[in-house]
Amino acid sequence: MRGAPHHRRWGISLVVTSWLLVALTSVTAFAALLPTTAADLSVFEPTQLPGCRSPGTQTLIAAEDSYVDQDSPTATNGSNINLFVMSKTTLLGLGGDDNRRTYVKFSLPSLPQACVLTAATLRLNAKSAASGRTIQAFRANGAWAEGTLTWNNQPGGTGSAATSSSGTGWRTWTVTTHVQQMYSGTNNGFMLRDLTENDGITGHSQNYRSSEDTVDRPELLITVGNQP
Repeated sequence: MRGAPHHRRWGISLVVTSWLLVALTSVTAFAALLPTTAADLSVFEPTQLPGCRSPGTQTLIAAEDSYVDQDSPTATNGSNINLFVMSKTTLLGLGGDDNRRTYVKFSLPSLPQACVLTAATLRLNAKSAASGRTIQAFRANGAWAEGTLTWNNQPGGTGSAATSSSGTGWRTWTVTTHVQQMYSGTNNGFMLRDLTENDGITGHSQNYRSSEDTVDRPELLITVGNQP
């Protein structure tokens, strides 16, 4: 019994020592983490976050544009300040049809890291317009250049059409799928035509501003973000 207090003191000392060791170990471990945590703060910067790093919308101006004229099948119109879409037929077979189509192409920027294209809108500004028409926008299915494009060598359109009603001012086409396919394949721009060509002996004409104009040039609005 005489040795009991000594054992109790020894036991208490052992408990206190163990507690101090645990506390010291925890403090040391926490302190050891601090330099690593500070060094690794950069992983939380916006440029290091997972997903799209630069979401937003960008407006592109046409790099090339022109129109082709069925009545002048070898003419080039790339330097014209106007772009035309027209549907026109002949009277009793006299003379040739005079449909016109517009071509417009944009230089697409590289998509930011981890971003995908979520929306795209084609915009053309009409100076004048025939009412009641539906204008289609297709992906052009071959290469072309505004300085050499003619009715005879035009590439034509492919895929589904985006549509817009005729009218003056800004006209818009939702071309998200078209531009996604340009990113995954080949970018030959767009071909615009009247839904119903060879219609009307007086013609139905749309007159848009080209990239050679000083204002309201053709635009492509592209929006990028995270994968839906």
